[in-house]
Amino acid sequence: PPAVYVPEADQEVIQRFFRQQHIDRRRPIVAIHPGTSPSTPYKRWEPHRYAVVADKAIEESAAQVIFTWAGAELEMVNQIAGMMKYKAIIAPALDNLCQLAEVFRCSDVYLGGDTGPMHLAAFVGIPVVAVFGPTDHIVNEPYALTPHIIIRDEIKCSPCRKYTCSRRECMRDISEENVIKAMRIMLETARDRKAQAG
Repeated sequence: PPAVYVPEADQEVIQRFFRQQHIDRRRPIVAIHPGTSPSTPYKRWEPHRYAVVADKAIEESAAQVIFTWAGAELEMVNQIAGMMKYKAIIAPALDNLCQLAEVFRCSDVYLGGDTGPMHLAAFVGIPVVAVFGPTDHIVNEPYALTPHIIIRDEIKCSPCRKYTCSRRECMRDISEENVIKAMRIMLETARDRKAQAG
């Protein structure tokens, strides 16, 4: 498996954040990264749908949901949190990818689109639910030896690289219910792995 080294100083930054937020390690922790790079907004699932899935994870599993972000994505994350029925946790501005990796390493399940953070989450070994639209789900799948579920809609024009597509059927047709089902499976997988680890 890939080895992701996180220096102790970066580990402590994230551990301090977890303590400040009173995050309970005995309850499931779900990391959600709804953004994509500024040049690929066509790969983003709609914000209100992330809100629905996050609320369901809290409702069904007493999960603690942490939204991660970078740059201008903070506005979208705040928008999603504002649409939720339950309280979510918003990660602070992080200094580097090591700190992001530590957030994921301390979580139980990751949810997001086809992005670098999705791959980083898979590299640190947490179960991944990946929402794929226009990009090739075979070429870009998460690390194969990490448990993951790819949610996508089989349409004729996908995969594509049409950055200016206005229809975005490949993303719009992905239902919240299918993502919720995948989250249930991955949360169960995370519970089993914790139990086996002792």
